[in-house]
Amino acid sequence: MLEGTDLGHGGMTSIEKACTLRAMGVHAACRGKEGHTMPRYRITISSRRAEAMVDLVRRHRILVSDHGARRNEEVGFLVHATATDEEIQLLTAEGYIVETRSAVDGPG
Repeated sequence: MLEGTDLGHGGMTSIEKACTLRAMGVHAACRGKEGHTMPRYRITISSRRAEAMVDLVRRHRILVSDHGARRNEEVGFLVHATATDEEIQLLTAEGYIVETRSAVDGPG
């Protein structure tokens, strides 16, 4: 997918590389050890703690679609995002409530 693209050299900073990958539709966290793209899913993430929602981006580096967490009486705070299976498992282990909506590349 990245053939002919010089992302390893050329004086690009890591932020510029990440932005380039995102523009190409590939998030750096989605690349497997062999360079294969891992499937991503549209998800809804919720938590009762507002600080946990900030941690999604700062600590866990999750691609949040709407950077304004909404307050929900039943679950606390709620955001939409995209994540890999590994990221979903990590978030669940950290106590987040994660609902998978659809595959990013599939019908949705």
